[in-house]
Amino acid sequence: MSYYYDSDDDDVVLVQQGAGTRSARAKDGRYSSWSQSELEKQMFSWSLKDVLNKDLLKKKVKKIPTIFSSLKEYMGSFTVPLIEETRADLCSALEGIKHAPAAEVTRIKLCSDEQLIYSFFAKKADPKDIFQEVYAPKEADTLLLTDRKPRHISDLGRGEKPLVIASVLKAEDAEGNTVVRLSSKHVEQQFGLESSLFAVFLINMTTYNRIWSELDAVVASVRNTDIIRMIVNCNPKVGQECSYSSELPLHLPDRALGGLEDFKLNKSQKVAVLDCVSAMQQRSSSVRLIWGPPGTGKTKTISTLLWAMLVKNHRTLTCAPTNTAVVEVASRVLNLLEDPSAGSGKACFLSDVVLFGNEDRMNVDGNLTKIFLEKRARRLQKCLSPGSGWVHSLSSMIRILEQPLVQYDSYVEQIEREIEEDLAEKKRNKNKNKDNDKKQVKEDVPKVIPIMPSIYYILKVH
Repeated sequence: MSYYYDSDDDDVVLVQQGAGTRSARAKDGRYSSWSQSELEKQMFSWSLKDVLNKDLLKKKVKKIPTIFSSLKEYMGSFTVPLIEETRADLCSALEGIKHAPAAEVTRIKLCSDEQLIYSFFAKKADPKDIFQEVYAPKEADTLLLTDRKPRHISDLGRGEKPLVIASVLKAEDAEGNTVVRLSSKHVEQQFGLESSLFAVFLINMTTYNRIWSELDAVVASVRNTDIIRMIVNCNPKVGQECSYSSELPLHLPDRALGGLEDFKLNKSQKVAVLDCVSAMQQRSSSVRLIWGPPGTGKTKTISTLLWAMLVKNHRTLTCAPTNTAVVEVASRVLNLLEDPSAGSGKACFLSDVVLFGNEDRMNVDGNLTKIFLEKRARRLQKCLSPGSGWVHSLSSMIRILEQPLVQYDSYVEQIEREIEEDLAEKKRNKNKNKDNDKKQVKEDVPKVIPIMPSIYYILKVH
């Protein structure tokens, strides 16, 4: 007997099937939506030694050229660097595995032998233990399965054999099942399906998967590639050369943006901001690409650019592939707006900035609650409430200003009425207590019960 995953209605259904139905299930495309990408295949093929080898793809990673002969070449130039970035991220996660969140897997079942899809059940947190933190796998998480929770990277072995990696295909459902694809066919022999395992979180592949799918030249050929053509300044046809320049033209300082000097930008950062602002003033659409390696101040440049857009009254939509990046940019923009010394006192208001997204995943707290859409909506809901909101408060103030004596008399009457009601309530409670005391005293009176004609026993009834 084996198991397969039935994806109808997005519910996890474990169904026993015999050998006669396995081939039929394999042919009907039940798992087509969960087809394995080449990036995941590459990641699953690595051993621990491969992941820790910083020179694994050194000879394959080449400098991205500035001239491309075709759209396919442009897309392909980013493929190997993306694989290397994935390996580096995994390496960093394994080196700090001591602090990685983990979940204890108490049950694991095979769903699809062909695609190595399994369903496992993770141990729940003890509701009585308020300090216990239990990791809950999310979709696209990459997990490491081990027979014990590793405290150091050396606990994973010598590293010659492939790691047992799991990609989360479907997060935990109402019944507690998490659907994953495993990298090894021999998980039963290596760990056993009945033994307890630990699923250790490594990285989330959402961003990598999105970028990988966008780098598919075949799919890209049928999409709107106008932005790419504008960036590389080419028509994506084989044999036709295209050129791209990373140097931006120098613009004269905008008088309305004199406050840029307060942000201490270097020359290239300032030129990037001014060039993007000037592009907004052009009638025709245009694209500006700001590129730079890590640590060159791209986030600082973007946040300053957004401040400049606010000063120029340009509506701007800022997007990023990760929640972390969006939160970081929003935090910097908020700091610029709240800093009185920044921008030479240019008038910018928090009401002009809105941050929105998944509240739980973005982990919005602190000052960011001032501009987060849902938090702002909750505050407005209180302000617009008919019983205690702005209208009620303003109406009360207007009545006080127009008829102060009438409102004062009404206020005094209300206070006196509340005092009388309070005294009446206390009196009722006092009388009630007296009645209870009398009843208790009456019940405590000794009763004389004749036992014999000449002898009486006094019994106290309790």
